[in-house]
Amino acid sequence: MSANPIPYSRDELHKLFRYYGETGLLHWRESPGHRVKAGAVAGRINARGYRRIKLGGTEYGAHRIIFKMLCDQEPDEIDHIDGDTGNNRIGNLRAATHSGNQRNQKRKSTNTSGEPCIRRHCGKWEVRVCHIYYGRYATIPEAVIARDKTRRELGGFTNRDVQEAT
Repeated sequence: MSANPIPYSRDELHKLFRYYGETGLLHWRESPGHRVKAGAVAGRINARGYRRIKLGGTEYGAHRIIFKMLCDQEPDEIDHIDGDTGNNRIGNLRAATHSGNQRNQKRKSTNTSGEPCIRRHCGKWEVRVCHIYYGRYATIPEAVIARDKTRRELGGFTNRDVQEAT
């Protein structure tokens, strides 16, 4: 999903906000309006857990503003490495492709195996990577081995996969 470009330069953003790296929060340098005071944390948290900040009548993700302020880039997507949408520390943000960002999603609440890309189907554990069927296995450990082999062949391990494997 391509986001709206932020119509402010890096320097203009630094004039509007102060970034606190230890918290990952942006604070207004000057009051943006009568309801918000200078020094206040910028933005609101939406239903999906992202901090959104209104600039010139349009809302932008705080992570996108921070990335532009500190890296002077506006990639199509920005990945929260640890999966926490509220963690906007620069060390937790990276430019990503759409597919890379999708691979780094949190586990779905409907996941019955406890493993990504593995589901119960017809009494066995089915492996599907990128919506492609890769077989059914009697046990979860067998399915995990098959999934990991498939992902390596496709070049698709995420940081979270590596952390969970150790």
